[in-house]
Amino acid sequence: MLFLLALLALTVAQFLPGLFIVKLLDIGRDREECYVLSAVLAGPIAAAVYLVTLLADWEPLYWILIGNLGLLAVVVPWRLKRSFGWPRAARIALATLLVVLFVPYFLTTGSLYRIDATGTMLLDRALQTDVLFHLGVIHSLESGYPPSLLSVSGQPIGYHVGYHLQLAAWARYFGIAAADGLIRVATVWQVALLVASAFMLARRFTERISAHVLTPVLVFGAGFGFAFFYRPSVDWWSLVFMDATLVSIFLSNPLLPALPLLFAGLALFDDYTRGSGRGALVGSVLCIAFMLAVKMFLGAQVLAAMGIAAILSWRDTRMRAAFVAAALASLPLLAHTFLSAGGSNTSIGLRPLEIVRYSMEKLDWNAAIQALASVGRFELSVGAWALAAVATLTWGVGFLGVRLVGLGACVKDLWRGATPLRRTMAWFVAIGFPLTLVFRIAPAESEGLSRLESQNDVLWFATASGVLLWFWTADALRRSSATVIVTLLALTATVQHFVYAATLEPDRIAASRVRSAKAAGMLSGPDAIWLDPLDRSRPSLLPYVSGRAVVYDPYVGYDYMFVGRDEIAYRRHAVAQFWSSGDPAYRAWMLDHFDVDFVWEQGGDVAPLRGLEPIYSDEAEHLYRVRDRAFRPPLVEMQTPATIPLGNRGSPYLGVGFRRADRVRRLPPEHPAFLYLPRAEARSLRMRLRVDARHGGGELVVEGRRVTVELASTTIDVELPPREASGLHAIAVEWRGERPLTILEILLR
Repeated sequence: MLFLLALLALTVAQFLPGLFIVKLLDIGRDREECYVLSAVLAGPIAAAVYLVTLLADWEPLYWILIGNLGLLAVVVPWRLKRSFGWPRAARIALATLLVVLFVPYFLTTGSLYRIDATGTMLLDRALQTDVLFHLGVIHSLESGYPPSLLSVSGQPIGYHVGYHLQLAAWARYFGIAAADGLIRVATVWQVALLVASAFMLARRFTERISAHVLTPVLVFGAGFGFAFFYRPSVDWWSLVFMDATLVSIFLSNPLLPALPLLFAGLALFDDYTRGSGRGALVGSVLCIAFMLAVKMFLGAQVLAAMGIAAILSWRDTRMRAAFVAAALASLPLLAHTFLSAGGSNTSIGLRPLEIVRYSMEKLDWNAAIQALASVGRFELSVGAWALAAVATLTWGVGFLGVRLVGLGACVKDLWRGATPLRRTMAWFVAIGFPLTLVFRIAPAESEGLSRLESQNDVLWFATASGVLLWFWTADALRRSSATVIVTLLALTATVQHFVYAATLEPDRIAASRVRSAKAAGMLSGPDAIWLDPLDRSRPSLLPYVSGRAVVYDPYVGYDYMFVGRDEIAYRRHAVAQFWSSGDPAYRAWMLDHFDVDFVWEQGGDVAPLRGLEPIYSDEAEHLYRVRDRAFRPPLVEMQTPATIPLGNRGSPYLGVGFRRADRVRRLPPEHPAFLYLPRAEARSLRMRLRVDARHGGGELVVEGRRVTVELASTTIDVELPPREASGLHAIAVEWRGERPLTILEILLR
């Protein structure tokens, strides 16, 4: 059934609209190129049609627009008849490459994110969080726009969703579940387009026939990460030097659909600069502009490369026209990108050689890690600078791998009489590495976050540069023996990618949880907000399977890119206290404060809480509906606990800054911390801290109130003024002393 639905969706939405554009613009050298361009250009059209449908909030509009485009594709004649032009040997080689890629893929990741015969859901155990994040974005777009973060109450986010819009339309109009669309249908479609468009671009890049076929093969290669296979810290060989190409392609990152757009856009750009009509210009501009909506890093990078190449060849009117047209067409998307970034929690700043440090961490080279950590502060000795330089050179060689073979020719194409295409591609490659080595794109408050939560997204520039550098590498190989050696070295990490994935057991989600997630989706609307238990070790199924928002799910960890750290910490403690507190007034406030419509409870019993109506049970899984306005006003006054537990049990109350040490907590000097207390309105509160006397004296600042702590003091008393409203309050605490303050007990009255 999935095959038939996929065939229908790909034909109606992902091919025919593009075929109409190809006929209208009269682009493509031969029949194969026309079909490839049709499939690539249909993506932007399908996304735009679905976006218009969402904004108009009229469901039939999608079928009206898509149907008319399909009809036009059939009835509009070709301006110029084209015959099949790709060599038979090349077609066989490309088909063989796809088979070689898809067989291991469907034995590993492609066989997961599904429900088996026992009702158990099978997830990938490797890079699961990235896939779940994209599934959540797709689900949010099934019912409306802008996209939202279902793991944080469905908060709107600024993100490039051109690809997700297409998959959401598949789910809504063709019945292809988000996981099937992302993991199976779209991956097959986009990998096939990647191979075909790489061949199409290679035909323009060089006249060497062998390079035409070799380039699509090498695009799936990686650097020298395999040389460190023996280190326990190395799992994916391709990621040792932060080359994310392989894991992005085979774990459903938007880089995958962005690459066919890049290759097709550059191929049409070449056609236009060589004298083709304006149709090639329009097609190129459409591909390049839409890249900003699919993978904005690639879109910005190719626009910058076109601009530099055009300036260096200003007398070339066609290069100049191509850049100006692409820049003007991209302005709305660029404006949207910057406005969205302004509303997100992402910051851009200088962080020299941070990507290199990530690689050195994987290699366990501690001396280099320490040297690189101080580069931005210019505190290094001559020896440390030399060590940082060696580490950077190691990263560069390891990242590039056999692409070093083509690096010299790429550098020559920056200045010397290269074609417009080669010069533009050369600048694309050149731009990526300095950006990656110097800048940082990450959550604004990244200190203390995990490597996943604070990931530096600037690596995408080097990743994209590395992909295009394969074109020079393939063109530089003149001898068959060298070709074989380079290919084997390049694809070693690719083979390891699938071998390693095959060794990982699936992450299994119990059948009762899967059935409950499906029931939750059927029993609640797309705007409903759910509350379920916090679990960092397991994903909530509501955002990623049911397509329903939850107050907070910490599993994926990408939330910090879009929501402030204080807000996430507040939600985390609010949810944790709901499940650990026995105070019905606090529970009632919490459900009302976050507009919770439904509650998913596991194992315990929240039914006695007034206003919760049981609607579904399956083994230990229980679903409840929150009856309208059942908690206003609260029946009893909210209670503040008399003692704040320390150690693990104190986590619902003690936030960032309170460092856990056995059964006590420590406050380091000059380090902000937060205490989360449920408090009734209009009541003052006295807090007494019993502390270890070896603190050396200092000053404790609580919500701006300063309390002097004498030498050898063992108790600290702080008066907290009344608050205007009941609820969970985040109380800022800071210790100002020479030694850490060890807290033995926290009493409240």
